Amino acid sequence: MVEILKENWFVVLLAVILVGFVGFFVYDNNKYNVSGKSSEGSAVLASVAQQDITADGVYEDLSKNDDALLFNFYRNAVINEFIPTTDELKASAKNMMMNIEANAQSSGEGEAYKLAITAELGNYGYSKYEDLIDYCLTFAKEKEMDTKYIEKHFSDVQKAVEEKQARTISIITMSVADPEALTEEEQKKKDAIVKEIESESFADAAKKLSEDVQTAGNEGFYGYVDADTSSSELASEVLEASLSLNKGETSDWIIVKNENTGATTLYKVYVNETDLKKIYDKGLDSTKDAVLTAILQNNENLDLVILEDAANQIKDITYTNKETKKRIESYISTLKGENE
Repeated sequence: MVEILKENWFVVLLAVILVGFVGFFVYDNNKYNVSGKSSEGSAVLASVAQQDITADGVYEDLSKNDDALLFNFYRNAVINEFIPTTDELKASAKNMMMNIEANAQSSGEGEAYKLAITAELGNYGYSKYEDLIDYCLTFAKEKEMDTKYIEKHFSDVQKAVEEKQARTISIITMSVADPEALTEEEQKKKDAIVKEIESESFADAAKKLSEDVQTAGNEGFYGYVDADTSSSELASEVLEASLSLNKGETSDWIIVKNENTGATTLYKVYVNETDLKKIYDKGLDSTKDAVLTAILQNNENLDLVILEDAANQIKDITYTNKETKKRIESYISTLKGENE
């Protein structure tokens, strides 16, 4: 399917050849491998207990029941036609693939991770492990497609995120043994942080005195947060304090105790920006990605709106038959909740 799409650069050919992907549904096993055999004119994929599983039979079952897979063929086709392949996107896809493989290999299951990845790829319309790079390229293209749409319609989609108290914050941390009875050294450091903030800036204090290694080198900048930020990412006490502040305000000391280790950390939080457009325009790549994700999550069906917008801009979309088009449109309506 991927090769067919590549060859038809000017026409997105939505030919649903599910037989080409039966490797996901009928596992190759030497015992049942009857390659070359046919039954009543149809290629036999496997034989189990004297019963032939034919290509036509598998195609009919899948084509009738797997609208999600059909939709993913359509989605992949539109994305790959709408966004041209560039060297930058290829590099992004390669990095993503390497990260996926590295994370999968760390599971310690040997080569088994390839089977798991292959099975997952099957849900998105890819037939083999080697298609992982194509999946990653399509993912990179989808991100660019989303970015182009959101940047063009930012004023229309930002409200839903602003209602979540979107902001960027900076932090300063210091570890203490007992927050109710600081040692002389701990008290001196705490006072020094406050003095540095008042006489210089929060950024200077963070750079010189914060114990948080990941943020101190960047003047304490933590990044984007909103009301949906998980407590696994940022301690709930810190998040709650940050959401109660206005731009340019600094929190009082916040006490956070790690329930797993018993360690206690004191935090100070500073709100850098609360204007979502400014956060996006001036943000680092990681901050922009966080804003894009928040916008997609908080605007219902925006991913489908973007996909349909791209499809409408492609002049030549053809379908194998009216039923294929009808099923795709019906499935999209179901995703939108219109068929309930």
